[in-house]
Amino acid sequence: MCLAHAVFWPALAVSHYAKPTVAGTALVFVMLLTLAFTHEGALVLAFAIVATLAPRGLRDAFFLRAAAVLAVVLAMSAAVKIMIPPDEYYAGVLVRAALNFFDPAIFQVSIVLLLFATLAGYAGIYLVLSRLAPNRAYLHAAAIMIAVLAVYWLWLDHAILASSRYYLRTALVVVTPVFGALAALGAMSGDRRLAFPFSSLQQAMTALQRRAARPLAVAFMLSTLVHVVETGKFVAAWTDYRAAVTSLATGDQSDPALGDPRFVSSERIASRLNRLAWFSTTPYLAVIVANFMPGRLVIDPTGNYFWLSCATATANDKAARTVPKEGRDLLRIYSCLHR
Repeated sequence: MCLAHAVFWPALAVSHYAKPTVAGTALVFVMLLTLAFTHEGALVLAFAIVATLAPRGLRDAFFLRAAAVLAVVLAMSAAVKIMIPPDEYYAGVLVRAALNFFDPAIFQVSIVLLLFATLAGYAGIYLVLSRLAPNRAYLHAAAIMIAVLAVYWLWLDHAILASSRYYLRTALVVVTPVFGALAALGAMSGDRRLAFPFSSLQQAMTALQRRAARPLAVAFMLSTLVHVVETGKFVAAWTDYRAAVTSLATGDQSDPALGDPRFVSSERIASRLNRLAWFSTTPYLAVIVANFMPGRLVIDPTGNYFWLSCATATANDKAARTVPKEGRDLLRIYSCLHR
């Protein structure tokens, strides 16, 4: 999804501004094809790009070109799924992932609640102060919210964006097209390319840009502040968590009940640090942080998702690789116990 998010913006720009020539059409095709194959959810982003061209008119050459390219890309995506189907293990995983992709659990993630609270608080304070100091209300509102956030982070905050980060893929698929649509509307309004009835939005967009530019800029700054602080908290905690995994992977402790005398449970890590664990990738992290030569493979006993089949891990273990055999051998044993 991070790749999809990165490709979305140049694909959006190319779809709107590439010249209606063979080269321009080829460029649009390459960008939308790349976007579609980054992640299954990226098809939603591809549809959103085509939808942002609709305000130009359904007969507009740019809209028709993007729609035709999207149809070809969808056909190619379907063909790949048919010709190279997932194996039995991944087929069920993909179905469950698709059914639960738009997960309401996103609204239970601490950083999402913090962002909503920050922006709602800023908006409420701004509306109140705009009557008292209309020209500088956004600055006063921002100063108050920064003070409130400082109190929260210093004395009340105990959350960290760790395992719950997985739910934010929903936000990427929902919010990114919204920002893309706003950017496209702003660009088309400035270029005066909006068809009826969207042409009536041009004056409204211009007025909004004039009146709300500074307050909106401050809102984005507050949002960025939240992301910077939460990222700093994660990096600091991750440094300690990585050190804890390294200690287990290179130490003498073991839990043979997990399937091998060289396995050790990640539950030995302190709970405040183990919040950063991702059960399906913990064994691979243990190999990496031990310089690819771990004495122990760190395993989450509650893990129920396994990346490698026994056949794949065995073939990798027997092959000549740059990665030392110690780590590959442990991963083979682990994989064959489960797949």
